[in-house]
Amino acid sequence: MRRRRAAASHAVASFKMPRAAQRRSAALAWCERRGAWSQALAILRRMEADTSAYNAAMGACRRANRWKQALSLLDEMPESLVTQKTLRTAIAACEQGGQWRRGLELLRRAPCVANYNSVVAACEAAGEEAAAEAALERGLGLYEVWTEQGELDLHDMSVPVARTLVRLVVRDTVRWPKGRYFHDPYLMGDLVIITGRGHRSEAKRPLIKPAILRLLASIPHLRFRVHPRNPGRVVVDDASLLAYARRTSWKARFRDLVPLARYAFLLPSFLTPRQAWSSSWSWSWWYQKRY
Repeated sequence: MRRRRAAASHAVASFKMPRAAQRRSAALAWCERRGAWSQALAILRRMEADTSAYNAAMGACRRANRWKQALSLLDEMPESLVTQKTLRTAIAACEQGGQWRRGLELLRRAPCVANYNSVVAACEAAGEEAAAEAALERGLGLYEVWTEQGELDLHDMSVPVARTLVRLVVRDTVRWPKGRYFHDPYLMGDLVIITGRGHRSEAKRPLIKPAILRLLASIPHLRFRVHPRNPGRVVVDDASLLAYARRTSWKARFRDLVPLARYAFLLPSFLTPRQAWSSSWSWSWWYQKRY
C-alpha cells in the first residue's frame, strides 16, 4: 500500500502541476485536459471517487486513446454514479476501439445525436453496414433530414452517418409502401442530396460529397450527376432509382422461389428423379452465388 501511494504521488509530482491544481479534484481535471491517463488513474485510486472523479478519469483515458481503461472504469463504477456524460464518454471510447456491439448496448441507455454518430462510425469502421443502418433507423427522428422542398440534407453530419443515411433512403424505395423514409420518384421526381461544399468542415474542403459519390457509384444501375449550377448538390435520376427498386425487389422475390426449384414437378419431365434433384441443387447454388 505504501509503495502504491508513493508511486502515485511520484506520478503526480513528475508532471509539475501548478499550485492551484494540488487538490485531487483539480488534479483530475488537469489530467483530463492533458490526457494524462496513468496519473488520473493513480489519483482516482487514492480518493473516495464520485461521479465527477470517474468522469474525469474516463475522459483522460479517452483523450489518450486508452479505450480499454475507459471501459474498465465504466464496469467498476457503481450504477448509481453513472450519468449521461459517463455514457457519452464510454460510447466515444467504443468508437475509438471499434467496439460497436458494446456501443449499441450503451446507446439504448443514452440516445442522443452525438452518441448515434459515434456508434454509426464504429459500425462503419468495422464493416457492419446492417448494424449501422439499424442503429440510425432507430434514432433518425433526432436528425433534421428532409427540407421543405423534399431534398435530403446532409449538412452538419459526419461522413459515416451521411453514407448510412443515403443507403437507407435508396434501399427504402424497395420496401415501399412499408418504407419509413421513402422518397417517391413518381411524385417527387429526382432525389436531390445536399452534400455541401465543405465550408463548415475543419479542413475547409468537401468531405461528405466524395464519400456520397463513391457510394452512389457502387450501386448498380443508378445514374446520378452533380448539379450544374450548385456543386454542393447531387441529383439521382428518378428513372434509375425506380429501375433499381424494381430490379432489387424482383431479385428478392425470385430468391424466395429458389428452394421450390428442388421439387421435381418444376423441372422437365424427361429427367429422372436423381437427375432432377442434382440439377436443381446445382441451379440453386449457381443462382445464390450469382446474386
